[in-house]
Formats: sequence, C-alpha cells, structure tokens
Amino acid sequence: MFDFSEASIEKIIVHGVGNKYKDQALSITKQPISLDDETLEFMKLFFFSSFKDDNFYKFDLEALGEPSKVFRAAATIFEDNNTFITQSGEIAEYLYEKSDLPNIKSGELYVVLFDNLVIEEELTPAIGLFKSENRETFLKVYPSAQGYDVRHEAGINIYKLDKGCRIFETEKEFGHKVLALDKPSKGKEAMFWL
Repeated sequence: MFDFSEASIEKIIVHGVGNKYKDQALSITKQPISLDDETLEFMKLFFFSSFKDDNFYKFDLEALGEPSKVFRAAATIFEDNNTFITQSGEIAEYLYEKSDLPNIKSGELYVVLFDNLVIEEELTPAIGLFKSENRETFLKVYPSAQGYDVRHEAGINIYKLDKGCRIFETEKEFGHKVLALDKPSKGKEAMFWL
C-alpha cells in the first residue's frame, strides 16, 4: 500500500530529452525550478494521479555485474541531496543515450525529489522520473471588452502522465522499491522504465 496524500515536492528540475536516433537535442538544465504553491499542487496531480496500482519493481543489482546508472544516481541523491542537479543531469544523459530507436518520442524529463511518501506504513523520501511526450490542445476562454475571447494553446494534461517511475528510499540492499507507469502507445506497451 502507498499513500501520497502528505507528500511534498522538495526539488524539481526539467531536462529536454530528444531522440538521439533522429539527431534531436539533449538540453540539460542547470537549476531546479521554483513554483508557487498553487502550481506545486497541480504538479503533484500530474505526478500522482496516473498511478493506480502498487506493482512494485526493483533494480536488478546482479544483472550487469554492477548497479545501473540510474540506481547509482538515485543512491547518490538519497545520500546527499545537494547532488540532485548533477545526478539528474546524469539520468537525462543516460535516457538520451538509450533513446536511439525511431519510435521513441522526444519530451521533457522531470526529476523530482519527494518527501513524506508512505509505503507499507513507512514514511520515506522518493525520487520521481517522469517523461511528458504528448501535447493536447486546450482552449482558453477569458473575458474581454466585447464579451469573451477564445484562444488555443498546446500543453500537457495533468491527468495523463505518459511515463513515470518512483524510486523509494527503502530496501536499497535489494534494489530499492520502484513503482513504474508506462502508458501504451498505439496499443503497444513500450516498457520504457522497465
């Protein structure tokens, strides 16, 4: 069981990850973003609303003979959250290197440091990795001198997270608890995080 109702976002940074196969750019951000309280609440909806089950995974610590780059980056952040910016960039670079197939979409990678998540009655921090790839068109209606004006904008639907995972600071010796989400694209599940 997990509970995110009291979760807080401690740090958040966004990197642009293109498709390496298509020669799209990688854009590493050097500063976390700061958000007002209202926007933080919308970001929490974006990061939490799509997770419906509690199928936990873990990093396979024996598969490669050494822990994966993402496991090492997460462990480093958990040990010293002052490494958050550097390690989030390492994760973005690793994702970019692995984005070398034609069907992988470019998008934004959100790396988030959470606190106060409850996993099986244990309060724990977590690191979230979320990728937004799809844009939707939204209509903005607002008052004007003649009545109302309507404009359209493209944006991210906060209730439709494309891909994400949370790495919990629990069971490190077994590969951490990991919760993953991967929305199918054109009927096929990409197993992006797995």
